[in-house]
Amino acid sequence: MNKLIMMIGAAGCLALEAFANTAATYTAGVTSLAGGKITFEYDGSDNITKMRMKPDYGEMLTLTGDTLSFADGAQVVTSQQGTPVIANAVSAAGSLRLGGVTNMAWSGSVFDRYTNPNWQTVLTNTRLDDIVPVSSTGCGNGGNGQTVYHPYWIVREGDTLRAEFQSFDSTYLYGVHLELQQDGDDIKARVISGGYIKGATYTNYLGISLFECPNHPSWNLTKDSNTAKKYGFKQLTFGRRYETWDYCGNLLSDSYDTVVATNTSLEDVEILYATCNNGHALTGWSNAQVTLYPHHVVSADGYLYAQFPVIDGTMTKCVKIRLRQSGSDVAARIVYAAYIDGVLDLDNDFDINYTRQNWAVITQEKFDAGSKQGYGLDTLALRSKAKDKLTFAVSGTLAIDMPIGGDDAEVTFEATSATATVNVTAQNSMANSAYIIKGDADHVMKFYAQHSATPYYPLPAGMTDVYGEGTELHIYGYNKMGYGTSGGESAITMHPGSKLYAENNSHAFYRGKQVLTLDASELIANKATYVPKMLTLSNGSTISGSVGLSAVYDQNNVVMNVTGTGASTFNPDVTLFSYNTTKREWEICVDDTVAGDDADFIFNGDVNLSNTASQRYSVIKKTGAGTMRMNGQMKYVNNATRICEGTLLLGKSDATVSGSKFSLEGGTLGLAAGTANTVGNVTLTASSAITVGNGATLTMASLTVPDGATLALTGDVLGKVKVSETLDADTLSRVTVNGKRAYQAADGYFRLRGLIISFY
Repeated sequence: MNKLIMMIGAAGCLALEAFANTAATYTAGVTSLAGGKITFEYDGSDNITKMRMKPDYGEMLTLTGDTLSFADGAQVVTSQQGTPVIANAVSAAGSLRLGGVTNMAWSGSVFDRYTNPNWQTVLTNTRLDDIVPVSSTGCGNGGNGQTVYHPYWIVREGDTLRAEFQSFDSTYLYGVHLELQQDGDDIKARVISGGYIKGATYTNYLGISLFECPNHPSWNLTKDSNTAKKYGFKQLTFGRRYETWDYCGNLLSDSYDTVVATNTSLEDVEILYATCNNGHALTGWSNAQVTLYPHHVVSADGYLYAQFPVIDGTMTKCVKIRLRQSGSDVAARIVYAAYIDGVLDLDNDFDINYTRQNWAVITQEKFDAGSKQGYGLDTLALRSKAKDKLTFAVSGTLAIDMPIGGDDAEVTFEATSATATVNVTAQNSMANSAYIIKGDADHVMKFYAQHSATPYYPLPAGMTDVYGEGTELHIYGYNKMGYGTSGGESAITMHPGSKLYAENNSHAFYRGKQVLTLDASELIANKATYVPKMLTLSNGSTISGSVGLSAVYDQNNVVMNVTGTGASTFNPDVTLFSYNTTKREWEICVDDTVAGDDADFIFNGDVNLSNTASQRYSVIKKTGAGTMRMNGQMKYVNNATRICEGTLLLGKSDATVSGSKFSLEGGTLGLAAGTANTVGNVTLTASSAITVGNGATLTMASLTVPDGATLALTGDVLGKVKVSETLDADTLSRVTVNGKRAYQAADGYFRLRGLIISFY
């Protein structure tokens, strides 16, 4: 499959071409298409050349002027080797889903050829062209077994696909013959036959046809019967063919660097299976089609290696391949073919335990001459691990009134005009989708997530990345990204120069379920809003406006990280809420981001911990080697502020209220020069420090320094530290003043400079 780009021009003309096996022919200039699933393929230009849609499913795509309209249930099937681009306005009554999950599965009541012989619908709204059988369970023991069976012989004839699912348990080779048929929009299945073989030497013929080809003379195939064990299925798994590359050449010993996948990265490639050619793959079958599955897949030195083993008689045989990046393509070659005699083990590592002979691998010359005296690979199936992608090139204003996304899909909105605006008014509950919102200095993007009705999903339950100087993301109403969805927690990352606006509701980050990262960017809260579960400020980011930060019911620890280079600032007053009586910690981890002694993170507003009966258990915990400066007032007394690492610097006088408590647990409490602050109890749980700037004064109501901990008091000229209570000798023995033994005067003060009065 080739690289995919979908470009719909501003003139509103679609260049379309018929696709094989579709119910209708679409030509250039068409303005509506019928079908529920849309597949675009790339021909090397920037135009749509092929579009496939499922027949008889209603009108799904309509082009009116420059506007594309997708009806409810429309599905765009994107190749994973490129990104389709829509340059039109888009509207829909329902949803637009990209690609879909990697595998599709059916599970239900067991069916076999006796107790349930009728056709069973196993997939809906799916074309047979789009799937490949992957695995099954429940084949043996009356269809109730747990063993995983793989398809080893697959035959396609018209609208019918037959596959033999097999498993070997070291004694018996079991098989079930499954038939699939297209049934309108759906796919149905039935069991044709089942059976097993047991050789005199327990020979494993895994991969040889039990049902499609005449029986091998040495086989004793016992077919299932109504009175014997019945073989059927209780679960079937299918892969999506449009997500695979199928190389159908002959990968032989001297075929070096054969291109097997175009326009893709080796990092995105996953090896699915291969088929083996030529006679010595399996004894007695010169034209057997044997499906091999990869073992010992290793990525090393820029290559991807895989071994494909198969058991034949008393031997385990193997073909090893190597994949590498070749320009924009991925190329493969056979490294070796090998066998081990007397060992039936598909997990054998042939890099270590093998017998290798040159004749075991056929050359191109011998193959062309009709030789069957070797084995290689004649097909190789790969799957891209890259995400399904779709890009909207936005010029002017784009209105989105439908959810857009898919499982692990990536949707990009990119400004192509001087100012571009996207208005999203639909809920979006698509798990694990990612949005990328992009602008730059010459193309400013403004993205408005405005859906405010239940269940509150204006953004996908995955990743949202915002790029570009001046690019804006505005969140209105509730945004329950990841809340109660299978996608789990979601994340927003604001990249340098971008701005995030929490507009009109405190639930812009619904009860802390998101992870928010500001990278040299800004959060402007126009209404007090809940904090995400994890908030990271890096490289001089700022928060301004009205902010109220709240932990949710199941959060015991909310983390704010400050990283990168340059000081980040938190400008507004803030109240930290907690929603039940369980103790909550607000951990603020500040890295040492600024050279010298300047602050790395600055609170310019007041900080309050809510003091209601059900919320008074919250605490602030300072971690990280950097300095956090409090330029506002710490307006709470209920619980001690924990200083575990780095410095918490009181940057103004009266930065604390009467009775404020501090727990020094290895960090430093500092006072800026010229400030005066009075605190309540200061307790040490580990050796810590208090540093006082020139002319600053710190008054503590009490000081507790337990056995094994030390407190180092340091400061500049005229700095003062006082403890209102008289300390006992044991406590004083664990306190130093500028490196010397402490002495507390009658008025409670320690002297930081000048004459040091001691007990010695």
